[in-house]
Amino acid sequence: MRRRSSVGCALVPLVLLVVPGCGGKGKPVRVNGSVTLDGRPLAGATVTFVPAGAASGRMAGGITDDDGRFQLSTFAEGDGALPGEYKVTVDLLDTSVGEKFLSSQSPGADEFKARMMRHSPKDRAAFQQAMAKTPRSPVPELYRNSSTTPFQESVPTNGSVKLELSSTKGR
Repeated sequence: MRRRSSVGCALVPLVLLVVPGCGGKGKPVRVNGSVTLDGRPLAGATVTFVPAGAASGRMAGGITDDDGRFQLSTFAEGDGALPGEYKVTVDLLDTSVGEKFLSSQSPGADEFKARMMRHSPKDRAAFQQAMAKTPRSPVPELYRNSSTTPFQESVPTNGSVKLELSSTKGR
Protein backbone atom coordinates (compact mmCIF):
# COMPACT_ATOMS: atom_id res chain seq x y z
CA MET A 1 0.00 0.00 0.00
CA ARG A 2 2.76 2.41 0.84
CA ARG A 3 4.32 1.93 -2.56
CA ARG A 4 1.12 2.93 -4.36
CA SER A 5 0.63 6.06 -2.30
CA SER A 6 4.25 7.13 -2.75
CA VAL A 7 4.03 6.59 -6.50
CA GLY A 8 0.78 8.55 -6.59
CA CYS A 9 2.35 11.38 -4.59
CA ALA A 10 5.31 11.43 -6.95
CA LEU A 11 3.00 11.79 -9.98
CA VAL A 12 1.01 14.74 -8.61
CA PRO A 13 3.79 17.33 -9.08
CA LEU A 14 4.49 15.95 -12.56
CA VAL A 15 0.81 16.30 -13.55
CA LEU A 16 0.72 19.83 -12.15
CA LEU A 17 3.71 20.76 -14.29
CA VAL A 18 2.23 19.29 -17.49
CA VAL A 19 -1.39 20.48 -17.24
CA PRO A 20 -0.74 24.26 -17.23
CA GLY A 21 1.23 23.87 -20.48
CA CYS A 22 -1.74 22.41 -22.33
CA GLY A 23 -3.59 25.68 -22.73
CA GLY A 24 -0.88 27.63 -24.57
CA LYS A 25 0.06 31.10 -23.32
CA GLY A 26 -2.98 31.54 -21.12
CA LYS A 27 -6.52 32.61 -21.72
CA PRO A 28 -7.68 34.58 -24.74
CA VAL A 29 -7.95 38.36 -24.38
CA ARG A 30 -10.92 40.06 -26.04
CA VAL A 31 -9.88 41.88 -29.21
CA ASN A 32 -12.16 43.95 -31.40
CA GLY A 33 -11.64 46.49 -34.12
CA SER A 34 -12.69 47.84 -37.47
CA VAL A 35 -11.61 47.52 -41.10
CA THR A 36 -11.96 50.16 -43.80
CA LEU A 37 -11.01 50.04 -47.47
CA ASP A 38 -10.40 53.47 -48.99
CA GLY A 39 -12.10 55.07 -45.99
CA ARG A 40 -15.29 52.97 -46.18
CA PRO A 41 -16.24 50.11 -43.82
CA LEU A 42 -15.41 46.71 -45.32
CA ALA A 43 -18.29 44.31 -44.63
CA GLY A 44 -17.91 40.52 -44.75
CA ALA A 45 -14.09 40.54 -44.61
CA THR A 46 -12.11 37.89 -42.79
CA VAL A 47 -9.60 39.29 -40.29
CA THR A 48 -6.94 36.79 -39.19
CA PHE A 49 -4.30 37.20 -36.48
CA VAL A 50 -1.37 34.91 -37.39
CA PRO A 51 1.31 34.30 -34.71
CA ALA A 52 4.40 36.31 -35.73
CA GLY A 53 7.87 34.87 -36.25
CA ALA A 54 8.85 31.92 -34.11
CA ALA A 55 6.16 32.79 -31.57
CA SER A 56 4.04 29.85 -30.65
CA GLY A 57 0.36 30.42 -30.40
CA ARG A 58 -2.88 29.97 -32.21
CA MET A 59 -4.45 31.88 -35.02
CA ALA A 60 -7.51 33.94 -34.19
CA GLY A 61 -10.05 35.32 -36.59
CA GLY A 62 -13.27 37.20 -37.09
CA ILE A 63 -15.65 38.41 -39.77
CA THR A 64 -16.51 42.08 -40.18
CA ASP A 65 -20.13 43.23 -39.90
CA ASP A 66 -21.83 45.81 -42.15
CA ASP A 67 -19.99 48.61 -40.30
CA GLY A 68 -16.59 46.91 -40.75
CA ARG A 69 -16.38 45.92 -37.06
CA PHE A 70 -15.04 42.56 -35.91
CA GLN A 71 -14.39 40.51 -32.76
CA LEU A 72 -11.71 37.83 -32.72
CA SER A 73 -12.32 34.20 -31.80
CA THR A 74 -9.79 31.50 -30.93
CA PHE A 75 -11.55 28.70 -29.05
CA ALA A 76 -15.12 30.04 -28.80
CA GLU A 77 -17.18 32.76 -30.47
CA GLY A 78 -15.80 36.20 -29.51
CA ASP A 79 -13.36 34.95 -26.86
CA GLY A 80 -10.43 36.91 -28.35
CA ALA A 81 -6.79 36.00 -29.03
CA LEU A 82 -4.04 34.54 -26.88
CA PRO A 83 -1.47 37.08 -25.63
CA GLY A 84 1.42 37.56 -28.07
CA GLU A 85 2.62 39.16 -31.29
CA TYR A 86 0.66 38.76 -34.50
CA LYS A 87 0.71 39.57 -38.20
CA VAL A 88 -2.79 40.61 -39.30
CA THR A 89 -4.32 39.68 -42.65
CA VAL A 90 -7.58 40.83 -44.21
CA ASP A 91 -9.37 39.15 -47.10
CA LEU A 92 -12.74 39.38 -48.77
CA LEU A 93 -13.80 36.79 -51.30
CA ASP A 94 -16.14 38.02 -53.99
CA THR A 95 -18.90 35.42 -53.84
CA SER A 96 -21.14 37.44 -56.16
CA VAL A 97 -19.47 35.78 -59.16
CA GLY A 98 -20.77 32.38 -58.15
CA GLU A 99 -24.19 33.78 -57.31
CA LYS A 100 -24.45 35.57 -60.68
CA PHE A 101 -23.28 32.45 -62.51
CA LEU A 102 -25.79 30.24 -60.72
CA SER A 103 -28.69 32.63 -61.30
CA SER A 104 -27.87 33.05 -65.00
CA GLN A 105 -27.91 29.36 -65.79
CA SER A 106 -30.76 28.16 -67.96
CA PRO A 107 -32.04 25.30 -66.27
CA GLY A 108 -33.00 26.76 -62.91
CA ALA A 109 -30.32 27.53 -60.37
CA ASP A 110 -31.51 24.62 -58.19
CA GLU A 111 -31.06 22.14 -61.01
CA PHE A 112 -27.65 23.62 -61.82
CA LYS A 113 -26.56 23.28 -58.19
CA ALA A 114 -27.70 19.65 -58.20
CA ARG A 115 -25.60 18.97 -61.33
CA MET A 116 -22.59 20.68 -59.72
CA MET A 117 -22.98 18.42 -56.69
CA ARG A 118 -22.86 15.43 -59.03
CA HIS A 119 -19.53 16.79 -60.32
CA SER A 120 -20.52 17.36 -63.93
CA PRO A 121 -17.23 18.19 -65.70
CA LYS A 122 -18.99 20.53 -68.16
CA ASP A 123 -20.63 22.55 -65.37
CA ARG A 124 -17.47 22.68 -63.26
CA ALA A 125 -15.45 23.92 -66.24
CA ALA A 126 -18.00 26.67 -66.97
CA PHE A 127 -18.02 27.75 -63.34
CA GLN A 128 -14.20 27.80 -63.17
CA GLN A 129 -14.07 29.97 -66.31
CA ALA A 130 -16.54 32.44 -64.78
CA MET A 131 -14.47 32.56 -61.57
CA ALA A 132 -11.20 33.10 -63.48
CA LYS A 133 -12.60 36.14 -65.30
CA THR A 134 -13.55 37.98 -62.12
CA PRO A 135 -11.21 39.33 -59.45
CA ARG A 136 -11.62 37.19 -56.36
CA SER A 137 -11.06 39.92 -53.78
CA PRO A 138 -11.22 43.70 -53.71
CA VAL A 139 -8.52 43.55 -51.04
CA PRO A 140 -4.98 43.86 -52.48
CA GLU A 141 -2.69 40.84 -52.09
CA LEU A 142 -0.45 42.91 -49.77
CA TYR A 143 -3.06 42.65 -46.98
CA ARG A 144 -4.10 39.05 -47.67
CA ASN A 145 -0.68 37.47 -47.12
CA SER A 146 0.92 37.17 -43.66
CA SER A 147 4.42 37.57 -45.13
CA THR A 148 3.62 40.92 -46.80
CA THR A 149 0.96 42.52 -44.61
CA PRO A 150 1.99 45.81 -43.00
CA PHE A 151 -0.31 45.15 -40.03
CA GLN A 152 1.16 43.87 -36.76
CA GLU A 153 -0.57 43.79 -33.40
CA SER A 154 0.29 42.85 -29.85
CA VAL A 155 -2.32 41.17 -27.69
CA PRO A 156 -3.44 42.59 -25.35
CA THR A 157 -3.96 45.63 -27.54
CA ASN A 158 -4.02 49.27 -26.57
CA GLY A 159 -7.72 49.61 -27.40
CA SER A 160 -9.64 48.85 -30.55
CA VAL A 161 -7.63 47.69 -33.59
CA LYS A 162 -8.04 49.91 -36.67
CA LEU A 163 -7.06 48.42 -40.00
CA GLU A 164 -7.15 51.04 -42.77
CA LEU A 165 -6.62 49.48 -46.19
CA SER A 166 -5.99 51.20 -49.51
CA SER A 167 -7.04 49.61 -52.81
CA THR A 168 -4.07 51.22 -54.59
CA LYS A 169 -1.40 49.48 -52.46
CA GLY A 170 -0.02 46.12 -53.45
CA ARG A 171 -1.92 45.73 -56.73
